[in-house]
Amino acid sequence: MSTNDTKIIRRRLQRTEVFKIYDLLKKVGQKKEGNLYVYNEGWSDAAVANKIDPTISHWSIKDIRQESFGHLVRAPEQTGRASGLSKKIEDLENIVKNLSERLTTNERGLDHCRDMIGIRMIRSGAENKADFE
Repeated sequence: MSTNDTKIIRRRLQRTEVFKIYDLLKKVGQKKEGNLYVYNEGWSDAAVANKIDPTISHWSIKDIRQESFGHLVRAPEQTGRASGLSKKIEDLENIVKNLSERLTTNERGLDHCRDMIGIRMIRSGAENKADFE
């Protein structure tokens, strides 16, 4: 394999490489409750592979990490997604609240208009029928 190759072939790791990977994984992340693992900022399976030996596939790191530490979880401070998602949820809740208030106001207005022109709504099942008084 030349140094210009961008595709890394997955190969069987030597025992010493496995030990190095395990030790580095202990240093660059934390095992969390529920068989989960969180990398410290700036680290990933690919970064660990590159640090140990650039010819090691990140898939090999993933296998060792999952077996020894757990499945990868990105910390909210790493991705910024958690705060972004919380903000989006809050925005959506406000939109729903606003729409609900507007709908209630419009329904009241419709009821008032119907009363003024003498239309009463007969609700039977899923059908709405207008009937003039």
